[in-house]
Amino acid sequence: MRSARVSLSLVLSLLTLPLLAASRFGHYTGVMAEVPFEFEVGNKIIPAGQCFVQSNGIGGALLIRNPDARVDAMSAVYANEAGRPSEQTALLFHKYGNRFFLSAIHLKGLGTVYELPESKGEAELKTRSTGERVLLSL
Repeated sequence: MRSARVSLSLVLSLLTLPLLAASRFGHYTGVMAEVPFEFEVGNKIIPAGQCFVQSNGIGGALLIRNPDARVDAMSAVYANEAGRPSEQTALLFHKYGNRFFLSAIHLKGLGTVYELPESKGEAELKTRSTGERVLLSL
């Protein structure tokens, strides 16, 4: 009997995980963007084109997809309070030379900025040159 209660508790916990993860991204389940350049997330290159950024159902992680190119990448994400709510939904990229790195996601109406960790490739380029910030409004 005790093992049945433990199993039921475990099943209920697993069923609520996606809801908790979705709440981390507010009422947004994801965003779609037409990105005019290829960019990097971690060690993956996402080709230019239509991209979807969404909570993957596990708290603190995002799934970035380009369905036409059949490329997916996963990344940790950290929620940082920005103070005032964003006026628009946008993707923030760091650019070094001709390489772009997805850095953060701003969601309209939220005072939280979702930041991605810096990759090894970006950290290496950052030490050799100054980059610029590119904001892609959606």
